[in-house]
Amino acid sequence: MKFPIAIPLLAFAPVVAGQTFAPEHSLTDVLEAAADVFPADLDGDGDIDVLLGSGSITWVENLGGGIFSPAHPISSSPFTPADVQAVDLDGDGDLDVLSRWQQKARIRIYENLGQGNFGPVQLLVEKGIHVGATNPVAADLDGDGDLDVLLAFSGATGFRVE
Repeated sequence: MKFPIAIPLLAFAPVVAGQTFAPEHSLTDVLEAAADVFPADLDGDGDIDVLLGSGSITWVENLGGGIFSPAHPISSSPFTPADVQAVDLDGDGDLDVLSRWQQKARIRIYENLGQGNFGPVQLLVEKGIHVGATNPVAADLDGDGDLDVLLAFSGATGFRVE
């Protein structure tokens, strides 16, 4: 589940017994603002890290006890990423990054090379080929055991890319 935020503060507050919230843990020392955020185990150590989309794509490692590492850059660009999510697109057991860049409507993939190290960008959809691509979602639509990417388009229907 994605949790997009539009405020210049990134924080979390754990739920404790009785459905109340514990004190807030701020991540503003890691990143001032995030346009998109996605919880996922990006380094394969069994705990949930945080994938962030702001002026770049970064992730912060969960060190335990509400403590997070400094930001690890995945990509930088003059454009704002949106719809940032972590899915195992190549079937190797670690989570890759799938994102859309707002200003250019490009769908990009960053392969997780293991332990939270990411390879160079792979363009899945380039503006001009499919203008207005939005909301990429990965699912095995054809039942062949690998993930497909489903996209929506402004003023049109979606399609899938295998």
